[in-house]
Amino acid sequence: MKSAYSQIKSGAEGRPFTPSYDYKKAQHPFSFFRGTLLHKFVNPATSPCPKFAKWLLKNDTTLMSTKLGKYITDKFKIDEIAVDTKIENITSTKDTPSFVGAKQFITKSPFGELTARAMTRTTKIGAAVLGGLEAAHLVKEISDGENAIKATAKSAVNFASSIAGIGYGGAIGAKHFGPVGSLVGMGLGAIAGNKISDLID
Repeated sequence: MKSAYSQIKSGAEGRPFTPSYDYKKAQHPFSFFRGTLLHKFVNPATSPCPKFAKWLLKNDTTLMSTKLGKYITDKFKIDEIAVDTKIENITSTKDTPSFVGAKQFITKSPFGELTARAMTRTTKIGAAVLGGLEAAHLVKEISDGENAIKATAKSAVNFASSIAGIGYGGAIGAKHFGPVGSLVGMGLGAIAGNKISDLID
């Protein structure tokens, strides 16, 4: 959101926008905590609960770092090229600055490249939170008398389509329009995911 604001402000002032890296070529891994109100809490150096912070930081990874990500990499024969960015890590300080590394995905498959981008933008914790919200909604639906099998299937489709819509929508938007495109793409992707879920229902 900060990057999108900077991009909009630069455009409004007639100045060129200087991105953190080339969004058309690469994608940096998203974080559930970086840049949020919990940023300092997750940094072991500034957190009141250093051990818990280390655990959160260790698990603040993306779907691309999972077995599913490895499957996608192997399936589409994706090679990765490291790309430097100006995005600071959660643990970065003035004395010892460190930055998030982006990746350029090299493959003959445009869909494979887009999928890798989408999965690099989707955090495991974010997916778990969305899954938890969907599970709570499922429990309510069943308690209200909905058929358990039908409600479970609908929730699964809704979860999958929402995750995919946000991931792919954001990846497409970021690749072509930078941070603003990322936000707009995520929003449109979420809407599209819900629409797909309703159509299947």
